[in-house]
Amino acid sequence: MQYWQYTQSPYYQQMKAVKAIEKDLAEQDKWGGKTPEETVRLFTEAVKKGDFELAAKYGRDEIKLELEKMMVTGQMNLLMRELEIGKIVIFDGGYDADLRADIDGVKMRVLSMHKSDGGTWKIDEF
Repeated sequence: MQYWQYTQSPYYQQMKAVKAIEKDLAEQDKWGGKTPEETVRLFTEAVKKGDFELAAKYGRDEIKLELEKMMVTGQMNLLMRELEIGKIVIFDGGYDADLRADIDGVKMRVLSMHKSDGGTWKIDEF
């Protein structure tokens, strides 16, 4: 009877929810590189293969839709060029980074990343 009461308590329910969130975060954290360069490489390889679902695992879920839209509008070649010539700039104490490229004399941010709590680098936007 005491065990049942314990499992019904708010404390137990909160701890159960926290463990579920931690498990989800750990699952998400296995997708990404240990360095910004590695994450960009993995992302670029997935995009080259047309595996937008895999590419989205290196960042936000919305990335898949953004890549599909770029494919339809014919912007994929430009993105690939930017990914291949871009240079990583790390800032904010080593927890944020941008991939920046100089395209025909125009300097632009190609994508931005952050270092997750688990230590992998994730793409925020591009």
